[in-house]
Amino acid sequence: MTAAVRVLQVVRPAQGGIRTHVLTLLDGLDPALITCAVAAPTDFSGEVRRHPLVAATIPLDIAPRLSLGRDLLAARRLAHVVPQFADIVHAHGARAAWICALAHRQCPFPLLFTAHNLVSADLAGRLGIPFIGRHLHKAIAVSPAVADSLAACGLSRTKIQVIPNGVDLTRFVPATPGARQEARLSLGVLESDFVIAAASRLSPEKGIDTLLAAAGQCKTAIFLIAGCGPEQTTLMRSCPPNVRLLGRVPDVRFLLAAADVFAVPSRREGQGIAALEAMASGVPLAATSVGGLADMLTDGETALLVPPNDPDSLATALGRLQSEPRLCQHLAQNALGLVRKTYSLEPMLDALTAAYLEIRSG
Repeated sequence: MTAAVRVLQVVRPAQGGIRTHVLTLLDGLDPALITCAVAAPTDFSGEVRRHPLVAATIPLDIAPRLSLGRDLLAARRLAHVVPQFADIVHAHGARAAWICALAHRQCPFPLLFTAHNLVSADLAGRLGIPFIGRHLHKAIAVSPAVADSLAACGLSRTKIQVIPNGVDLTRFVPATPGARQEARLSLGVLESDFVIAAASRLSPEKGIDTLLAAAGQCKTAIFLIAGCGPEQTTLMRSCPPNVRLLGRVPDVRFLLAAADVFAVPSRREGQGIAALEAMASGVPLAATSVGGLADMLTDGETALLVPPNDPDSLATALGRLQSEPRLCQHLAQNALGLVRKTYSLEPMLDALTAAYLEIRSG
C-alpha cells in the first residue's frame, strides 16, 4: 500500500477565511491518503496542536508584512524542518508563499500555494508573485477573480488552477424554529426584530464601516456584527445605536440561526467563506459585487448585489429585504440550491487531494 502524502500546511497570521479553510482541510482530508503537519504562528499552531489528524505542529514566526530579517529567519527554520515533516509544502496566502519560496532556495521541495485573496498588482505584487512562481509547482485560486489577479501580477496561467472553497453541508443547515428562538434569546434580540448579521475580520478591505453607515439609515433593523481586527476600536466609536459588535464568536452558526439577512460589504473579496456559510444556512445575502462574490452570485437571483463603498445602495438593498419577505425567500432558496450544487465541501477536498497526489507522482 502506498504511504499517505505528507503535507506541511504553512499558514501566515490569519483570522477568518484562511483559518477556517485550513481547519476544514484538517478535519476533512482522508488520513489514509493525506497526513498533515502545520507550520504557523503560535496562536494557530497552538490551536491545532491537539488536533487528532495533525502529525506535528511547528511554530513559525511569519510577520504580517514584509520584514526581510524575520522573513529570512522564518525561511531558514522552514527549510530545516521540511525534510522531516513533508513531501509537499502547501502555503496559504501570499505572505506564507513568500516565506516558502525563500526556503525553497535553501532546500528545494514541491510547493503548492493557495491564494485566498485578490492579489494587488502593485509593486510588491508584480515583484513578489513572479518570485514565488519561480519556485512553485501550482497555484490554487479560490475564484476566477483571484486567478485573474495572479495572472495580472505575472504568474503563468499554466500554473493556476481554480478550486473554489466548499462548505460543510452537514454543519451549515437552515435553522429550525427552535434553534432560531434559542439563538435570538441568547443574543438578546426579540423574535419580532429584523436582524441583519455580518461576520468578518474588522479590517479595511471588509467594508464594515460602509455597513455601519448603511445601518444608520436602517433604524428599525438590528445589526449584529461578529469578528475582530485592527479597525475594532475605530468602528466601536462610530456604531449607530442599532449596531452591536460581538467580537469573535466561537460558532458562527449561532449568529446565522438568529439572522434574517446576512450582509457582506467587502471592498475586496477572494471568494467569501462567510457568504457560503450564510447561503448554506438559508439566510439571504446583500453583498458587494466585487471579486469572487461577483463570480459566485447573481443579482436578484442568489443575492442583492451593490457597488462597494456605497452605503446608500447597501441601505436600499437591506431595506428591500426587510420589507419584502418573498424576495428574501426567493434569494435564500436559490442560494441554497447553488451552494448544494457547486460549493459543497467534497469537491474541494477531492480536488485538493488529487492535486497533492499529482504533485507527488510527478
